[in-house]
Amino acid sequence: MTRDDGRRDAATGGAVAGESRSESRAEGRAENRAEGRGEGRGNAPRPALLRRTERLAALASRTAEALAVAATLLCLVLVSASVAARYLFNAPLPWIDKAAGWLVVALVLLAAPEAQRRFEHIGVDVVTERVGPRLARAAQLLGVLSVAAVGAILLDAGIETVSFSRMIGIESELEGVPAWWLQMLLPVGAGVLLLVAVAQAMALLLGREPPFLPKPGEERLDGVHGE
Repeated sequence: MTRDDGRRDAATGGAVAGESRSESRAEGRAENRAEGRGEGRGNAPRPALLRRTERLAALASRTAEALAVAATLLCLVLVSASVAARYLFNAPLPWIDKAAGWLVVALVLLAAPEAQRRFEHIGVDVVTERVGPRLARAAQLLGVLSVAAVGAILLDAGIETVSFSRMIGIESELEGVPAWWLQMLLPVGAGVLLLVAVAQAMALLLGREPPFLPKPGEERLDGVHGE
């Protein structure tokens, strides 16, 4: 390779590097303009308090969901045993019907927070599909705050109910089981639901997207979505 060839190669490499740097600067300016317009906020770094709140809400709701699954399986086993005892051995077990009723209450109250965290409760999106992003976010925030309000009301009512039952010593339909043991399902489920809704409201107020937030018109049938 001659000295002139080397100079030409160096000049060509310098020009390519200069063009790459120019393109990088242009892309950086475009990204900055997009952030200034509010684009990409859902993927922006999340504040530490929001991350901690979301992690705590996810841990609590998943734990409650696991307990709801256990309650469902136990209810299935007990009901099957009751049917077999009644119709195969002519020996009905009345206590199972009462226990199964409370297990149904448990699975509903404990599964509701995780369904809320994944935005899988029944909703009507006729309005949000026809408005702009700001109004759609405002509608989502209003829905989340409504859930938080319901959770707070149920939490307060549940605490009051449990306190009253403990004070006067009410027994449940299940022999030997205090009523407040079963009534604890209400404040526990409501408390986790409130925590999940608060985490989602924080994300929306800070301009971020909560995990599992559906896009306008998105079908949510399989229940499997990434965070």
